[in-house]
Amino acid sequence: MAHELRQLIASVIVSDPGEWDEAVLGKTQAEYAEWILRSDSWGGGVECSILSKHYSTIISCIDCKTLAVYHFGEGNDFGKRIMLMYDGIHYDVITGPNDATVFEIDDVEALEKGLACVKTYHDKKQFTDTATFDLKCMVCGEGIKGEKGAQAHALKTGHQNFAEYK
Repeated sequence: MAHELRQLIASVIVSDPGEWDEAVLGKTQAEYAEWILRSDSWGGGVECSILSKHYSTIISCIDCKTLAVYHFGEGNDFGKRIMLMYDGIHYDVITGPNDATVFEIDDVEALEKGLACVKTYHDKKQFTDTATFDLKCMVCGEGIKGEKGAQAHALKTGHQNFAEYK
């Protein structure tokens, strides 16, 4: 399933140069499409936006660090919602009663419960701050601070294999 979703996203990216340009993607459409097709690439807002439209479903992402809620697909006439918790690195689906993952758009109680669920992780500081987390280059062993440090190291050395360590 993941590969099919990656293919869908890549095809949308390359088919709409007006919406998905280098300014939005941070790289050319071809580079982005090639990147998202790799199994070691992690998506974010671009992918949530595309999948929201494709499935005609609002995707509400709740940031565990800030408790901000981002609604992808808002303003469209979508009747359904899914909720994701973003922990700074990964997105995890938020489930409701009977492991439901899709909710009616006007189900305010479900959204409130989703936010309360994420708040429990927030209160325990179970999230990753990508600006300050500690990384290790798995190629040369150098210790690196934050996402920007990893990007600078990658530019300087060509190394692109990093792992978080505490």
